[in-house]
Amino acid sequence: MMDKLKKYLDRLRKTPDKKVIVNLGEGDRRELSMLTAELGVYDNYCILLRTDFSKAIEFLKNRRYLPTAINEELAVFNHPHNLGGVELSTGLNRANLSYLGEKEETVAQLEGDYNVTAMFHPDERRHASQEMKACVSMIIDVIGFIRKNKIPACFPTSVGWRHEGDISRVIYYNPSRTQR
Repeated sequence: MMDKLKKYLDRLRKTPDKKVIVNLGEGDRRELSMLTAELGVYDNYCILLRTDFSKAIEFLKNRRYLPTAINEELAVFNHPHNLGGVELSTGLNRANLSYLGEKEETVAQLEGDYNVTAMFHPDERRHASQEMKACVSMIIDVIGFIRKNKIPACFPTSVGWRHEGDISRVIYYNPSRTQR
């Protein structure tokens, strides 16, 4: 059986960056990229990792991402083809966990399980129709790192904006457990 991360990776590769109308509730209807509506890809998309911070930095350097700032808590890189940037930080960015609402115990569990946050920022100078595909390209790079090195990971916003609140759609990858 294919694991959830592999299925998500396949969907990232195949989902077009076309616009769709999404009803976000309370009369809020928006035109969004299908990548955002279905897979949660947008500026500030994040992946939570359980890995050595320096190992993640080395991976991006080896993929020829260009470092713009590196210290013991933060590393910022630009994509080698100007698709955008990846920001690595120690700890978790709680802002991207807002979909959990009042579930503080779940957030606390995530803080105990993961120690590095990778946050993605597409280059805003790109044409809007290419912005999310640029972000997807960087996400796919990091998924390769996760799978190759068997790094536990969580994709907290992978539910997609159309399915907000359906936390069963959150992608977790733990290579030490059987994946479903």
